[in-house]
Formats: sequence, C-alpha cells, structure tokens
Amino acid sequence: MKFLQGACRGEQRASCESCAPRGEPRAYGGEPRDYGGEPRAHGGEPRAHVGEPRAYGGEPRAHVGEPRAYGGEPRAYGGEPRAYGGKPRAYGGEPCAHVHWRRKHAVSPDKITGMADFLDLTEAQLVQFMQNWAAKLSVHEAALTAIAPADVTQAAADSTLVQNAINAVNQIREDAREWTQMKNLILYSPAGTALPGVPTAATWPAHPLGAAAAVLARVRDLANRIKADAAYTEAIGQDLGIVGTGITPGTDAPTLTGRALTGFQVEIAWLRGGHDAVKIQSQRASETVWTDLTIDTISPYVDTRAPLSPNTPEERRYRAAYVDDDVVTTGWSDVVVVTAQA
Repeated sequence: MKFLQGACRGEQRASCESCAPRGEPRAYGGEPRDYGGEPRAHGGEPRAHVGEPRAYGGEPRAHVGEPRAYGGEPRAYGGEPRAYGGKPRAYGGEPCAHVHWRRKHAVSPDKITGMADFLDLTEAQLVQFMQNWAAKLSVHEAALTAIAPADVTQAAADSTLVQNAINAVNQIREDAREWTQMKNLILYSPAGTALPGVPTAATWPAHPLGAAAAVLARVRDLANRIKADAAYTEAIGQDLGIVGTGITPGTDAPTLTGRALTGFQVEIAWLRGGHDAVKIQSQRASETVWTDLTIDTISPYVDTRAPLSPNTPEERRYRAAYVDDDVVTTGWSDVVVVTAQA
C-alpha cells in the first residue's frame, strides 16, 4: 500500500507514526511478505514508519524522519533524474520544461525575435521568392564564401521545379472542375442536353536537370549559412529575401484568401505572420451565427462540408483570427465570401 506525502486516511491512520504511538504493530495477519532483503512484516513484527527500513531493496522509506521529496530535489527513476530537455522533472521545485515548449515545433524560429519567418509565404509568393533567390545568389556569390557555385546551380533548378509543381497542381485542380462539370452534365442534365466534349487533361512537366526534393529545407539551410558568413549584411539578406518582415505576433489580424474547389469544397489560405495558428469561423447561406471550423497551423485549410441543400451551390463566408499558446490574440480578419459549387 502506498502512502501519500503527509497524508493519513481512513484505515491507515491508526498505523501511521504521526497519528499513533510508535511501536504498535500494523497487522495484516499471517506470515511476513518478503520483498527482498529484510521481510516487510504484516503480522509477526510491527511495521515501523520511522526507525526501521521498508525493505524494497535495502534503503528505508521514511514517512516522518526523512521527507519524500516532491519539490526541490528531482524524483529519481533509477538514480538519475528523468530529464525533459536537460532539466530534472521536478514535482514542485523546477518546472517541467516540455510543457512550455509543447507547441514550439509548429512555430517559426524567427518568432522569438519578433520577426515573421521569411518562408511564411503563399504558394504564389513562393514562386516569386524562388525566382529572386536563384537570380540574387549569383549576384552575391563573389562576396560570400558561404555561396558555392553548386548552390547557384541548384537554386536555378529549384526555382524551375517549384514553379512547375505549383502551376501543375493548380492546372490539375482546374481540370478537375471541368471533368466534374462534364460528369454532372452526363448524369444530371435534362433531356435533350448535348453531350459535352472531353476536357483536355494537363500533363506534369518534366523535372529540370538537377531537381531534388526538400527544396525549402535546402533554402533554409543555405540561408542560415549565408547569415553566418563574416561578410553578410542586412542589405544582402533583404536582397535575397531571407530577412523576416518584422511582423509582431499578436497585433495584426490575418489576411484571408479563398477559392472554390470542386465537390463543394473551399480552400482558405493565409500567412502565419509569426503566430502559432489561426482560428477559422464560417457562416453558410442564411446563417447569422459564426461557427468554429478549426484551429489550423498549416495553410491552406480546405472546408469539405457538404452543402446545406444537397447538390446546390451555396455562399460561404469566412473570417479568422491569430492564435498563440491556445488563445486568440488578434481581432478578426475581413470576411471572405466564396460560393461553393459542384
């Protein structure tokens, strides 16, 4: 039976040193129960809470004379403190470090400096960034030893790859809309409707020479090396586009963009702006009350709800506010209106 620190309850009260005279046996009957070195006496010998050891391996567990430390000292699991990031897990004395960093994996490193992450971009902005990145690396290559000729070549391939990938997916989405419209005409159009022609499907362009995955990880790694270069200046960083925009988290409401996808789905995009996440709300059709949709950390968010009236286009209104440490920290954005359709 385990004892809580400084707590004697019910049946335990009579056998605790702080509540009963020392020396009276705590009797459970029968033979002693052996846990290791010395017997833990449940009948023959009294169980002492102070003077005699509670033998689970030879060390006494003291309830009065020596406190069981839940504060100040770490609680040891095998002799060493159980560490979460280098600090002991303490029950009172030191904070448990992992609690305070439980969401930091979703936060840009630049948030600590009050700057928005330089890669906190929409996909359209990312295409522009990559074009500038590829062009300006060759400009600053001579001044910065961190930039190798291979980096310039790779950046050119990355720029083309990113543009091809984003444009191809956008075109495929538009193709999906056309194919869905053709399907709806084939299935649901009134008698006498002409058979629609088959849409032309987009093809994914061939990858450029030297293309490789993990483009943004590669960009961030090179940007960090550039910033550590002895010849690096703020002006060079601005020219390369690797300096945060200086947005202070918790002040400005997010800016939303929305567009209708196929199947009555709606895509809502935003910039993180150095914040943890956004809270998105919506109204549909004649609704007047805002409904919480999500707290999201990755843009874009796709609203996949079916329309209130089946197979009927409906107007949807969206607004959002930034969230930090699970709390809404800004006002609401301007309302974005999108018509969801098949």
